[in-house]
Amino acid sequence: MECSKWQVFRCVSALGNAMVKNYLSLAFSVLVGLFVAMPLNAYNPVSIFPDGKNILAVAEGGVLNQWDVTSCRLVRRYNIATISGDVKDIAISPSGAHFISVNNQTVSDKSPLGWSLVHSFKLWDMHTGEPLRTFINHPSYVNSVEFSPDGRNILSTSEQMHLWDAESGKLLRVFGGNIRPYDAVFSPDGWHILSGNNDNTVRVWDSKTGKLQRTLKGHTDNVNAVAFSPAGNNFVSGSSDKTLILWETTTGRPISIMRGHSEAVNSVTFSPDGTLVLSGSWDGTAKVWDVKSGKSIRTFKGLSGVISAAFLSSGKHVVLNAGDSSIGGSDLKIFNIASGESLTLMAKQDEWTCYTADGYFDASRHGGELVSLVRGMDLFAIDQFAIHYNRPDIILSRIEIGSPELIKHFNSRYRKRLLKTHFSEDMFISNLRAPQISDLKTEKNGKMLYLDFRLFDTKYRLKTFNIYINDVPLFGAYGKEINGKNIRKREIVELVTGTNKIEISLINEVGAESHRAITYAEYDQEVIGDLYYIGFGVSNYKDKKLNLKFAHKDIQDLASLFLKMKGKFRRIHTNIFTDDKVTIENIKKAKALLKNAKVDDTLVLFVAGHGVHENDSEASYYFLVHDVDLNNLSGTAANFDLIENIMHGIAPRNKLFLMDTCESGEIDNETQNQYYAMAKSRNLIPRTNRGIEIMRKNASKFNRVYLYQKDRYIYNDLLRRSGAIVFSSSRGSEFSYESEKIKNGFFTEEIIKALTSNKADKNRDGIVSTDELRDYVSKEVSKHTDDMQHPTVDRDNIFQKFGFPIVQ
Repeated sequence: MECSKWQVFRCVSALGNAMVKNYLSLAFSVLVGLFVAMPLNAYNPVSIFPDGKNILAVAEGGVLNQWDVTSCRLVRRYNIATISGDVKDIAISPSGAHFISVNNQTVSDKSPLGWSLVHSFKLWDMHTGEPLRTFINHPSYVNSVEFSPDGRNILSTSEQMHLWDAESGKLLRVFGGNIRPYDAVFSPDGWHILSGNNDNTVRVWDSKTGKLQRTLKGHTDNVNAVAFSPAGNNFVSGSSDKTLILWETTTGRPISIMRGHSEAVNSVTFSPDGTLVLSGSWDGTAKVWDVKSGKSIRTFKGLSGVISAAFLSSGKHVVLNAGDSSIGGSDLKIFNIASGESLTLMAKQDEWTCYTADGYFDASRHGGELVSLVRGMDLFAIDQFAIHYNRPDIILSRIEIGSPELIKHFNSRYRKRLLKTHFSEDMFISNLRAPQISDLKTEKNGKMLYLDFRLFDTKYRLKTFNIYINDVPLFGAYGKEINGKNIRKREIVELVTGTNKIEISLINEVGAESHRAITYAEYDQEVIGDLYYIGFGVSNYKDKKLNLKFAHKDIQDLASLFLKMKGKFRRIHTNIFTDDKVTIENIKKAKALLKNAKVDDTLVLFVAGHGVHENDSEASYYFLVHDVDLNNLSGTAANFDLIENIMHGIAPRNKLFLMDTCESGEIDNETQNQYYAMAKSRNLIPRTNRGIEIMRKNASKFNRVYLYQKDRYIYNDLLRRSGAIVFSSSRGSEFSYESEKIKNGFFTEEIIKALTSNKADKNRDGIVSTDELRDYVSKEVSKHTDDMQHPTVDRDNIFQKFGFPIVQ
């Protein structure tokens, strides 16, 4: 199956839905096609944050997506949905603290129809996402909204223009005449207002008195959009007559008429330096115009329907939000003006993905589930080719967005992935093909399931295959090596109690993964397994500047708790290493403690102490052992791959990895001081130490904020590694905390509470599942630290269900 004949499809319904009938397509001809489906919002407006690093764009169903355009990543979603779902315009305040949205909406009432239309817009708090007030009193649909340059006033257009006090919501002025403006903006100094009207005119107003100063004629149809240049010396208007007119502000004289669109112009804006104008049109194109010559210098195509357009702060890029109600679609794209290179951004719920026209992509951790490769009626997961195509470094380089340090870091992540998967870059070729698995037959004999299947590829030699049972790899992270093009295999799988999802995966010599063959098997006999607990905790370091207080005690207290579960598990095996016993050598030896473990057993691995990112481009993460030298992390600290290796290739299917390793070395000094001050005021002890700041002496001046954004797909381990659930005590941008009162870290304290009471046991079955543990601990730690620490699941396994009995 040749990749060049495939299409990329976006799922309309639930993530991961594999039914082609649930897709609607908007395709265009590239190496891979694009599938996009989301309801149209009237004009798909887009607005740029004052910092120039973020954009706010209308998406599906009355949702606004905030994107970080410096790294092409979804930051947040604001649900401003109304009954009608109509969001016609948005604007961000000059301070970035608020935004406004046009919310013409239907509401239930006692009218004969049972509803009425409220013509309004709303002011929102950007931080909380909550509405602050609604501005109503409009006689008809609200078309546009705009903040004044000082942020104190808001201008709205309906049948007339209305000026409001932003803080109180008081109506200050209605501009005279039934002018029916479609768009209105303030001049950069705030003294004038420009309106584009349905009588084909542009009007200039005094914003302080409300008096009309000038009426300009030149268009032959409605004026849909207007914009002042940054210096205020010029302004531009766009009309349904398919033209733009550039005007001189002081005289009102038309400077040039810009022709080239084949349909109405609905969006206009100036570049930050005022030398370019950007227009969006109903004809499905956006154009960049040179102000001096009045000529079009770049046309962006491949879009559909109404286009809202804006310049990014660099002036080198434009962002276009387009949609067509006839197909119910919407596109958010970033274009490089000079090269024409483009990037498409899309999101579904909290997952997102971005991609280039030839198929390179990045996404959130599960964003790969938003798109699939399809050929005919065969559906393939995007991560089957992600080893090659998941390249945020290529995306950012082509578009010329993102710092060199960020691009270098992503490239290092890509090369690290190649190293782990035993591939080299020259193995990849443009015409990737997927190997195939066929003739899968199963035979069950008690607890054993016999699998017979065929592995083949018509062009390339086969490299490895693996079998996953509930997302746990049977042959370790890297699978079992094979050689040939057509191989028949027979493997035996031991089942666990309940439903067993069995997947077979095949990778060929150029790194393409097969469509995974899936089967299911039930085993209804209850089996009681052993519990293995391995803990590493350091409070007392050889370098005393690093000392903590209760990290070692956390390890010991959980061991005591698990020993109380005798009778609930067949046997309990606890192995703890604290302080000077936490060495690289002991971490390497720990895997041998599991040599007699069985598939029905449970492993809990817990590490507590300092965690630090190296200052290299790869930003490798290290657990600081007792005798660590901060100036030689690679030689004296434990790389987290070494710790995770304990869980690779072992028999137990139930694996929980608990991490209480604060990443405080990545937090800048100013923020650290704020955290220390807040902690002191709340009687909290940050589980960190100012000694870690030694790490920053030789650190890059570049603020590595991407290390707080581990939800990107590039951080995914495509091999699905150990199948363990990884539960961390805090986000990367936070401290973890402990308390003299409880003599523990808050993370450990709430785990103990969850397993010694029924507070976490939502279904009252006497077992605290890993889901229940996660939900309870995350909520309680956040509450008891005044929302300063948020435990998070860094990696999950939704197919492997297990838990722990409640003990007294």
